[in-house]
Amino acid sequence: MTHASKNAAEPNVTHSVTTFIYSFFMKKLAVLHFFKPALLSVLVLLLVSGSAHAQHRQTVVVDIFTNSHCSPCATMHAAVDASIKGTALEQDVIIIYHHVRTYSDDPIYQENTTEPTLRGSYLGGVSGTPTVFFNGTRWTASYSGWTAYLSSESAMQTEYEVVGTLNTTADSATVTCTVSRNQTSSTDVNLYSVLVENVTYKGRNNVSDHNGAMRIGFTAAAGIPLTFDDNGQATVVLSAPIKSTWDATKLRAVFVIQDPATKKPLQAYQAPSNQPTSVLSNVNSPSFTTLGMCDKDILNLH
Repeated sequence: MTHASKNAAEPNVTHSVTTFIYSFFMKKLAVLHFFKPALLSVLVLLLVSGSAHAQHRQTVVVDIFTNSHCSPCATMHAAVDASIKGTALEQDVIIIYHHVRTYSDDPIYQENTTEPTLRGSYLGGVSGTPTVFFNGTRWTASYSGWTAYLSSESAMQTEYEVVGTLNTTADSATVTCTVSRNQTSSTDVNLYSVLVENVTYKGRNNVSDHNGAMRIGFTAAAGIPLTFDDNGQATVVLSAPIKSTWDATKLRAVFVIQDPATKKPLQAYQAPSNQPTSVLSNVNSPSFTTLGMCDKDILNLH
């Protein structure tokens, strides 16, 4: 009888425990249901906050002031080949070659005799070639330090993201650029944009490849101010004339977001032409005669 009585009591205990657990969770679910709108609102705010503070890997802008007949520039080009071209840094660096009047018979310089010099003045002045700026900072140390410095710069994070397109016709180029940033940002920034070409020309310094030679600016050297909407986006459309001597298949548009106060680039992007033509550059025309090696690198302002 005792054994039978014990077995009969066990279901009652089990039922009580089950009832308690069920009641406990139902109350919790009721509370969660009551606060569900508030919880959802908090979740949305957290997601928006995370999106609004997104960070992106920064692309480094390298402004190089050079000339096709400047003999010291050959060493600089070798440093570019050793430190950037064909390395992991190549995807994180955009190089703009500004050909200035060290020697006025440089045909790349002759294609644009004003804007490269104006860019140099904007960055702090160029008195000779080669002169190199990494993200707006003049480089004065040895070339051997390039890799470490560029690796450090490209590892930096930025709130800015840039995308753009380049469309070319026989006589003009049009770019569309969209810049995104954190919605809470209020910093003034400018867009600097130029058209560059991968030019092959062997000057008196025996350098043949000028990948990223500046052809014409879509903006002035200081850039143009950007106005962002409530979503943290700014879109601009710009146009510039192009010459028939430029090879549209080798043209690229470069977009640089820069701080107007510090002149430091904050992000950059480059876009190839999506409407190439078969026009070929005549910079290697046999009618152009090169002379001997140059013996100076002082900028010729006369």
